[in-house]
Amino acid sequence: MLSAVRIELERYDWTGRRLPFGGDLASVPLGVERLVTATTYAAAKAAYYEYFDNYLIIQGNMFAPAVDLVPALCAALAEDLAPPARYWVLYLIREIVLAEARIEEAEAGHSDLPERAQAHARAALWLFYRELCHGVAEWATDILEEIEPDQARLAHFMAKARHRLPAGS
Repeated sequence: MLSAVRIELERYDWTGRRLPFGGDLASVPLGVERLVTATTYAAAKAAYYEYFDNYLIIQGNMFAPAVDLVPALCAALAEDLAPPARYWVLYLIREIVLAEARIEEAEAGHSDLPERAQAHARAALWLFYRELCHGVAEWATDILEEIEPDQARLAHFMAKARHRLPAGS
């Protein structure tokens, strides 16, 4: 079966890439597959924590390969995901687009990682508006606030979707 997520992930040689501390990235496609196919909250959360948290993103700082996940994760949002998978996919995108470049990446000349990740997400802008209106509004809002260049449009949508957001948002 063809999957836009799988095809997008295949664009990168995950087995040939390493993190500055020697971490192996060969398991990243498996992690994405487990995340997007999860049907329970526990399974999706476990995939997030096992494959991404404190690995590609550490305390709000990302390594370069996290940027390459954004298009694949956006492709997943266009598919029919179980609600727990959708929640954690959006959460992971949120973590990436709000992250800063790890110091090792900045020192290697990759201080533009946040802008690159945000540009990938911006290319899928309407997927996040769909989530704001019909899906995981809280994470979609955080993402849109970071990537939307048209703040008047965002304010208009936010006013219409205010009832979907947690109190205080």
